[in-house]
Amino acid sequence: MVTQKENILTFNDDLVKHAKSLSKTSAAWINNLRDNSLSRLTDLSLPNRKDEEWRYVNINEIAKNTFTFPKQSKYFNKKSLFPYCDADEIRVVFVNGFYTPEVSATPDVDGVKITSIHDAGENDIDFLKEFPALCKNYFMELNHILSQEGICIQIGLNTTVNKYFHIVHITDESACKNIISPRNIIILKQSSSAQVLESHISFNDNVSYFVNAAMDIYLAENSSLKYYKFQREGKDAYHIGHTRVLQEADSSFENLTVTTFGKLTRNSLDITLNGSGISSTLNGLYAINNDVVVDNHTSIDHRFPQCTSRQLYKGLLADKAHGVFNGKVAVHSEAQQTNSYQLNKNLLLGEDCRMDTKPQLEIDADDVKCSHGATIGQLNEEEIFYLQTRGIAKREAIAILARGFVGEMFNFVEDPVILKKLQYLIEPVLSKVV
Repeated sequence: MVTQKENILTFNDDLVKHAKSLSKTSAAWINNLRDNSLSRLTDLSLPNRKDEEWRYVNINEIAKNTFTFPKQSKYFNKKSLFPYCDADEIRVVFVNGFYTPEVSATPDVDGVKITSIHDAGENDIDFLKEFPALCKNYFMELNHILSQEGICIQIGLNTTVNKYFHIVHITDESACKNIISPRNIIILKQSSSAQVLESHISFNDNVSYFVNAAMDIYLAENSSLKYYKFQREGKDAYHIGHTRVLQEADSSFENLTVTTFGKLTRNSLDITLNGSGISSTLNGLYAINNDVVVDNHTSIDHRFPQCTSRQLYKGLLADKAHGVFNGKVAVHSEAQQTNSYQLNKNLLLGEDCRMDTKPQLEIDADDVKCSHGATIGQLNEEEIFYLQTRGIAKREAIAILARGFVGEMFNFVEDPVILKKLQYLIEPVLSKVV
């Protein structure tokens, strides 16, 4: 076990020994990452509020746990998955971090290659070198060490996929105190397009576990990806996810991240615009109550001229919920004629809920159009009163206004089947929040 630092995660078994056991079945490039991360982890500790990137969230509660390494589930109830699946989707399912073929559906599709990450070639993952160094990111290093199974989806040259891909991560009751470390890769080659939905769900609210996830995405020239990430973890679960996207010239990326449940969730989304003419759109919705904590961190790195980025994050908070939004846009001196917009809007429905928001712009170019803003407020009493004068009860009036506030985010989901999944996950939360 790594013991050089006091403020680290602890495990019931030896971390190094477990990592070596994983290396026996891992690809060479994964083993290389694992070895490098093992050597660096001894010098790292968990981030705390003295770290600027973590100043609003206390993650010491995670460190109070002793985590176990996952095993394949013997108890997974396949029927629980059916309401959240569609017969016509391309689906890859992981239960407690393990690929589960009996509930997956991966038909042959022209121009599409779906493999384990262990079968991804060195040339396929060469783009990983373009991402910033991760030597100070405790959780990414830990993901490199503990990632066991994952999927690599490759969309071929000039290929348009009409069906969407669904990557489903399920945690069941047998995963108590597990640390689960999924790692997935999406690659779109030149002039290709696709839709991907990544879901992290649990059908049991009484299980405490920790998901430490990583997703790497590469968009070649003139490619287009719509990427959705929906999360509905258990009420005692921790989720820290890191998504990295590298976009080449004239590519388009559209994202919607939705978080509804879980004790503590941290979504980090890092976008690198590595060419001109790129469009990148990030949208987020978090509807939370009780003492749930959701921390959304975004970073968009404009390296080339004539690129556009848009961000809209909306939060609906009730009871003692705590939300965080930290959105950073960096515009390099070479990135002239950048057009960037960023907005975070929050509606507080409880006296004890809290929102910390920090939009950031770092601009080194002079020919740009960049703006950012944030709002935190409550419902307008006059609007509530107006609905009451029309015979609507006060609680129902609040519900109508709150749903109207979040309804804008539903418009970003064009696929009716994906929209149905979003409604399936968020409706139970909205009914409690409002």
